[in-house]
Amino acid sequence: MTTNLHLFTLKFIRINSIRRKPNRIPTIVAALIANPFWANSVSAHGFAFRYDLPLPLNFYLIGAGAAVCFSFVVMSYVLQSRTMLDSYRISLTRFIPHINISQAALILIRLISIFLLLLIIISGLFGNQSPLKNLAPVTVWVIWWIGFVYITSFVANTWPVVNPWSSIFQAVEQLSGKSFGKTPYPDWLGVWPALVLLLLFTWIELVWSGSEHPRLLAITIISYSVLCWTGMAVYGHQTWLQRAEIFSIIFAIFGRFSPLETNRSQGGPYLRPYGVGLLSRQPPSISLTAFVVTMLATVTFDGFMETPIWLEIKTGVLSTASLVPSLLLVRGVFDPSQSLKREIVHIEED
Repeated sequence: MTTNLHLFTLKFIRINSIRRKPNRIPTIVAALIANPFWANSVSAHGFAFRYDLPLPLNFYLIGAGAAVCFSFVVMSYVLQSRTMLDSYRISLTRFIPHINISQAALILIRLISIFLLLLIIISGLFGNQSPLKNLAPVTVWVIWWIGFVYITSFVANTWPVVNPWSSIFQAVEQLSGKSFGKTPYPDWLGVWPALVLLLLFTWIELVWSGSEHPRLLAITIISYSVLCWTGMAVYGHQTWLQRAEIFSIIFAIFGRFSPLETNRSQGGPYLRPYGVGLLSRQPPSISLTAFVVTMLATVTFDGFMETPIWLEIKTGVLSTASLVPSLLLVRGVFDPSQSLKREIVHIEED
């Protein structure tokens, strides 16, 4: 992404080499204290924020990888019995006899969600086109995308309630008195359409420079909205949400990490340890497995893009990619000029 988005995107690691001299300790301390106020914008998916690793990058990567590996080993050992799955959940109905969101409150939440979606689109289309002065980029990439992932993972998955595309489609069905989506969804498709959209979304977020441009971002949101509503109208509201609406699938996966299970069809809500929701009595489909693996790969690639190794690879690839067209361009100019020269010489000889 280009420089402007650096203020609106979030990374958790920023590596900067600091040369330390034995006799400059007071200067270094003062510089570190003043650094948050004087630091330039960083290559990050979030607000301008810089963090210097206290350890070499290799140590950090090895430690992070070991922590992830160890956590999986512990979970596979402790939570190995599927028959004990229910014993890890505590029903909150024992302490709260009746939990119910009134219809008025639910409508209010959905109206706020729809209003924010429209506000982002209008701001992107007609507002100031500087990413620094427009509401759309920071709201989409930081407040919503990053912030909602944290809320979903550490609290509960509330996306089914606040999903604006779902709310608008449901409102249209209720107002029109019609039920759309009579076409059967092919079972063999699984969540493969969502996987394709995930790859496209990742490219938009990490590669496409237009993701920071308010108007282009708004047009992208409109395009995705039309796609969602078309899919819901053809295959049905719930079918599209479960099979192709990437954010419903993504937040449902992250929601399995959360301590609150809000599935009322199973007698919820439940309080559970973090990560227990990942356990399931039914194995995931191949398409869903591919979707989860792709999510992990995109997150890994997102972090890898901020390392010096990627900068070297990127520089080499771009240099090579620009060299080949340059050679072809020179050849394309040279050959016609030589042919023209031979024709001129041939005419002069005649």
